Amino acid sequence: MTDLGDMKYFLGMEVLQCSDEIFICQQKYISDILNRFKMQDCKPVSTPISTGLNLGKDEDSKKVDDSMYRSLIGNLLYLTASRPHILFVVSLRSRFMHSPRDTHLTAAKRVLTYIKGTSKFGTFFPTSADVTMNLIGYSDSDWDGGFDDSRRTSGYLFCLGTSCFSSRKQETKFNQQLKLST
Repeated sequence: MTDLGDMKYFLGMEVLQCSDEIFICQQKYISDILNRFKMQDCKPVSTPISTGLNLGKDEDSKKVDDSMYRSLIGNLLYLTASRPHILFVVSLRSRFMHSPRDTHLTAAKRVLTYIKGTSKFGTFFPTSADVTMNLIGYSDSDWDGGFDDSRRTSGYLFCLGTSCFSSRKQETKFNQQLKLST
């Protein structure tokens, strides 16, 4: 066994360790994703989702390559390890992996343009005894439901100390009654 010193890079995550803090980011991984999907020259945007955007099955839109779309969503899901604030947006895009359309790909590419502008973001963990590591949780729901299946999406956020982590589609009573009657 060999001591290699402090961890600096592991499974696509950059780890910066100081005496009183640990910072985890995926700046190189983001660069690799942008290059893989030919988005390295895109113009960054300030939000990962457009206001008022409601995606559905959109059968009228042009179908896109399933494997490419799944690869993009998979890469974005792995990125949520250090960027939990994009988890909700990425999970919304993952609903369409079985039959992605052009509108879904455009929405997923917007997440890429967002992460390009925020590539230096990450998760910060203080190691100082002065910082209390309280666990705090928040939740919210869209209450409106999805266009395709009338399920609502709930979001939740948990904070441990100064770092935040963490959407789930829930069934409505109508959906549950349909299942019981069939």
